[in-house]
Amino acid sequence: MAGYHFFIARLIAYLASFFPVYYTPFIFSGSSWILDAWAMAYFSREGFSWIIPSRGQRIFVCAVLALGPGTAEVFLNFCNLSSALTWLFVLMLLERPHRLSISKLGTFIVLLFSAGQIFVFVPVVTALIWFTREKRYAWLLLAFVPVVFLNLITTTHVGTQAGWISYNRLALEPKLLAEQFIERLLLIPVLGLHISEVLMRSSDLIFWPVSLAYTVIFCRILFWDAKRTARIKTRDDVERLWLMLITFCCTLLILAVTLIVRTYSVRDLIRPTGVMWGHRYAFLPGCMALVIWFTILFRASPRGAAKIVVFSLIFVITGQVLAVMNYRNYDERTDLHWSEQAEEIQKTIDLKNRGRLTKPVTLSGIRAHPNLTFSMTIDPN
Repeated sequence: MAGYHFFIARLIAYLASFFPVYYTPFIFSGSSWILDAWAMAYFSREGFSWIIPSRGQRIFVCAVLALGPGTAEVFLNFCNLSSALTWLFVLMLLERPHRLSISKLGTFIVLLFSAGQIFVFVPVVTALIWFTREKRYAWLLLAFVPVVFLNLITTTHVGTQAGWISYNRLALEPKLLAEQFIERLLLIPVLGLHISEVLMRSSDLIFWPVSLAYTVIFCRILFWDAKRTARIKTRDDVERLWLMLITFCCTLLILAVTLIVRTYSVRDLIRPTGVMWGHRYAFLPGCMALVIWFTILFRASPRGAAKIVVFSLIFVITGQVLAVMNYRNYDERTDLHWSEQAEEIQKTIDLKNRGRLTKPVTLSGIRAHPNLTFSMTIDPN
């Protein structure tokens, strides 16, 4: 699995081995569906009322997130289960009360060993230690050490063998982070996918001046009535602002790490080709950006210039998310003849279990996708 340690995914795969081979993809998809739904619905819990007070509004946000960026590739996809588990980890960090019980700490550690990209959220855990003075978050921080060490070793080993890793791309990191911050947080949620794509595919001479001017003008309009709308009044406001911004920046760090360790993903990350609204890499930063914007919108007082912006953005964000769900663009489902392939695999496994398999048997031409086939070898030992 690309050098990462996916405990929950491997546990599901182990449990699936007790069932006939035919049911394996259904077990994978079904378990992914349950965990995906759990992760996306988690934000509706009362522990997030300090972010968005109304439960109805939080449920609405959950519904929008379920149709948001990257979900078409992440949901029901066992290979991308780690993205949904990472989102669940993020939400559990943001959930109040910030008193870390033993059971919650154990859940954190299980998730930590189940999604390789979670290690980038060390700054969020550090911020929680600062804000809450909760000592158990220091224990969680210590749990990151072996995970980071193991992922570093295995990812470097696998990536080097496959020729994926290149540290020459370190010079592109500042450009990537700046572009992705502007695109994910400021452009797409407000201007929409298509206008943002035109700007993202433009030259640097056009992109940077227009983006910076847009950012200044938009923030000026949004906070025009700041004394009555977006004023930071309490410690909760300060904590909410910093935690959400730090968390969003950490989701962008996942893209920065991917740029180094996955050569084949460069075109999906760097402007002008890396727009990727529907790509799995857009899932985590897209979800966090939507939560930030809906927090601003639902908490802003409908007065002054902010009134027009607030209610317009609710419709713009929701409309743009729903516009992505264009079912006409889905590939026609192809018959992969799985029942026949599963029967052949099962027969070979049964021979092995009965001790009648005397030499390795290679089964080739197994179709996992209309354009992708693979082979597997079953060894008698």
